[in-house]
Order: sequence, then structure tokens, then C-alpha cells
Amino acid sequence: MSSYSELIKNFEKIRTYMREFYVYGFKSREEYNKKSARSYDDERRRMESWLGDHMSFVRTPEGKNVFISIDSRVSTHNPFYKALKAKSFTDGDITLHFVLFDILHSPEVVLSLPEILEKIDEYLDGFETPMVFDESTVRKKLKEYISQGIIVGVKDGRKMLYHRAAFEIPLSIENIMPLFFGALFVIVGNYMPKCKQNYSIGIKLPWTLNDEENWNRTHRLAGKLWVAGGFLEMMTAFFGGFILFFIISIAMIIIPTVYSYVLYKKTCDDL
Repeated sequence: MSSYSELIKNFEKIRTYMREFYVYGFKSREEYNKKSARSYDDERRRMESWLGDHMSFVRTPEGKNVFISIDSRVSTHNPFYKALKAKSFTDGDITLHFVLFDILHSPEVVLSLPEILEKIDEYLDGFETPMVFDESTVRKKLKEYISQGIIVGVKDGRKMLYHRAAFEIPLSIENIMPLFFGALFVIVGNYMPKCKQNYSIGIKLPWTLNDEENWNRTHRLAGKLWVAGGFLEMMTAFFGGFILFFIISIAMIIIPTVYSYVLYKKTCDDL
């Protein structure tokens, strides 16, 4: 089957067709009356290029009904991923994205739509083949970024002002401690499995100091645990809170200790 590679601008329209094919699967070509029959054929051919192995049809008195049938017991991968990969952007989409964020580079830069359009024109004048973005396109793009929380729109009388959303993390002891100790645990955790039995550094317990095998196995576990726990602790600086940081720290100390004691008891029982 030949590939249908038309550039996709409105992915939601394709999703609607896929949803109706997959969920319902009983409409004939004539029943897709929101758009022309030609649109139906275009979308069907596009989907056949991605999902040809999963598309079937049945003959009914009303006509030929196309449907998508996927057996999750047989398919190891989600075939709808091919449709998602086909979603693409034009050069204009990408250019407008970066130009807008270069203009609104900080929360302190507050501009109206006409001012933004003027600055966009200044940027694009330097292109060998200048692009043109109309007011409606830029307004829709800004509205999209507002819905995503990236740009903030503020009413000032009859005009709208736009600026970059502020993403600030207040520095406090509850932010700094998880970052510092988390990084420290990651560094030490990487060293732990290589640490030889000694009386200076490491998990110095009576049973780890008396048994080299116990020492090595305990420090291998502690190394992995401290690296993973260290990264988790650093994440608590941004969300999760100080209590979660404290719980992770206690767990990273208790688990290797208990593990080494269990190994010690098992060794004693085997003797």
C-alpha cells in the first residue's frame, strides 16, 4: 500500500475520524455528512497508510462500513502511535514559536499584539525569504500558549498585554537542603560499591566489619539505593516537601542496616 504523506495541519480532525471508525465503526461513506465525501476518502486513505493491517469493512444495506479492529492480545505495540508520529509542523510554525519566545524572553517584557507584530516584522526582515504572519495567526498562537500556562495575557483597558509566565522557585532552607544532601548522596552512592572494608568510612557495623562478604553486599545495595534516593531527594526541593525528603533520608539509612543484619543472621544460622 502506498504511503499517504500529505502534511497534517489539523490533527484533531483525523482523531475524530479514527475515533468514529474505532469506537463506532458502523457509519457508511454517505453518513459522514459534516464534510464532503472527498474529505472522507482522504482521511480513510491516510489512515489506511498507517493502520492498513487493522482496517476492515462490512457490507450493509446502507453501504460499505469501514472499521478499525485491534486485538491487544496479539498486538505488542499500539498501532495508533504511527498516526501520532505523522503529526508535523511547518517551517512557519517553528519560526513563529522561536521568534515569539525570543521577543517575550522574560516576564518583565510586556507587549501588546501590535507591538509584538512590529517586532516579528523586524526579525523576519533579515530572512533571505521573508515570512509573513498575520494578526490572526499570532493571536491564536499566543492564545494557545496562554492555555498551556507559558504566556500570560492581561487586559489593559481595551487591549491585551502579553508577557512570559514567571517560573520562580523561592530559595529557602527547605529547597536548599534536599538539593545539597541529594547531590551528596548521589556522589557517595557512586563510591560505595568500590569502598573496601575499613574502619574509617562506610557502613561500620559489627557484622559488616567482621565479614567482608557482608560488607561488600551491603555497600553494593547502599550504593544503588543512595544514588536513586539522592535523585528523589533533589526532586523534593521542587515538589513533595520537606517531610518526604526526611522519609527518604531515613529509608536510605535503615534499609542497608536491616539488610546487613539479615545477612549476618543468615550466616550465623548456616554455621
